Amino acid sequence: MMFCKASSRRSQQYICCANSVIRRGITLDHPFIEWLLDNSFKLKQYYERQFQRIVTSLCAGDADAIIKECNRIREQMISLPEHHGVDVNAMPRLSEDDFWSWEEWIDHSEKL
Repeated sequence: MMFCKASSRRSQQYICCANSVIRRGITLDHPFIEWLLDNSFKLKQYYERQFQRIVTSLCAGDADAIIKECNRIREQMISLPEHHGVDVNAMPRLSEDDFWSWEEWIDHSEKL
């Protein structure tokens, strides 16, 4: 999956397209992705299964699957007694607002 810097402040609010079929990249400067990249080394080292599930969902899942998977992992990791230097409390909770849809994009374009 390709990472891209957002072209505008507004674009930073989206991780990627909600529909995995038309997704072409991940927004590098979205808060969740920044957290993921900042913690990727320790996540891979201490939470390999969870890290891989996040990566897989970002590459292949639709928005609802990504939201469920990442928020489930967040809750799981917060409940653990040891975090191995990973700031799990800073891991953003995802919602539908973190993804753009093709329909939303068309509606916004028509208003311009």
